[in-house]
Amino acid sequence: MAENPYRFGEDTEPATERPARRRVDLFALIIGIGTLLVSAYTLTDGATWLPPANLRWTLAGGAVLLGVLMLGASLRGGRHR
Repeated sequence: MAENPYRFGEDTEPATERPARRRVDLFALIIGIGTLLVSAYTLTDGATWLPPANLRWTLAGGAVLLGVLMLGASLRGGRHR
């Protein structure tokens, strides 16, 4: 019988390396959420239940969010490779 030239499932060495963990693409996630918000705004003909945005509250909310993210990153611990 002829030898199989493709050798499926006949590894001579066992795999020792673990595959790299896939990370979330933050940029694509933000762009995707923004696209969903724009499409929802367009589909509702601009009708929204949100009050008009106040720049001071928007900046304060962004600062709080950034602080919480930084705190979470510091509590996560050091993962050295």
